[in-house]
Amino acid sequence: MKMTLLLLLLLPVLAVGQSFEKLEKLYTQQRYEKLICKSQKAARKYPRAAVPHFYKAKAYFAIAQSPDRDLRQQYPDAANECMKALFVVQTKDQTHTLLGSADTVFMVAVSRFLQENVSKSMAANNLPEAKRYAQMAIRLFADTTPQYAILYPSVPKTAITQSLSAAKDSSVISPNLPLWVVPTQQPNRQDVVQVAKKLVGARYHWTGETPKTGFDCSGLLLYVMRNFGYDFIHGTKEMAQLGKEVPLQEAQKGDWVFFGERGADNTYHIRHVGMIISDKGQTPEVIHSVTRGVATNRLDAGYWSRQVLFVRSVLD
Repeated sequence: MKMTLLLLLLLPVLAVGQSFEKLEKLYTQQRYEKLICKSQKAARKYPRAAVPHFYKAKAYFAIAQSPDRDLRQQYPDAANECMKALFVVQTKDQTHTLLGSADTVFMVAVSRFLQENVSKSMAANNLPEAKRYAQMAIRLFADTTPQYAILYPSVPKTAITQSLSAAKDSSVISPNLPLWVVPTQQPNRQDVVQVAKKLVGARYHWTGETPKTGFDCSGLLLYVMRNFGYDFIHGTKEMAQLGKEVPLQEAQKGDWVFFGERGADNTYHIRHVGMIISDKGQTPEVIHSVTRGVATNRLDAGYWSRQVLFVRSVLD
């Protein structure tokens, strides 16, 4: 009886292990397209697991680096998909085992890839693209590329790396970390919101931060704030370190509202960010970049109201 009960308890664990072993086998066999498919299925089956996303990242990276031109053309966004998967791993892998030591060769290759693309983009005078790759290096490795001082002359490297290292060690929001580049004169909140509203209808594009490319959620806010002299790291986790927290009912125009899941011990899993466009005391309304593009939503009911984590004010 005891043996039967033990087997019943162990079966789910064994099944998970066998599933992940199959992913490794597909990677070793260089069956990258099938590995992507199987990784996605495993991610749906084990939603809390980081491993499927890690193998998905490895598959996409292998395709991006493949000498097979036809394969690369079938997956023109493979490098971006790799980074997206690694960011998911970073969120789910709280012990940092996968990104830290599970596959050092792979992570070194990713780091080298990002640095090379920063250099190539700068040589082509494509600074937005260079910044995009530099920001990826920061998010994944809490480090800056050698060219970062040129791309962001006003941003002290030590402030970035120290803040991001602290953020990686804990998912608890750290209070009172300053904005890295702040204008000498505070902008009017209404002016900030007006710039944001003009972008309604712009398309969604992951890592995008200009009207030409389209925007992801953090890229939209970055673009708006840059119009007023601010600059900061493109990423919700990094942006959540800025400003001060205020209650949703006291939120004002221009404040940032973060969405996601609330974990144990006052921790957060941030998934999304938008900007408040309503006045204090009114029904909160947000402008954000979602899959259908830049749009507005009320926060008194519906999906987005249930996802609100906290609001931070950066304009005081």
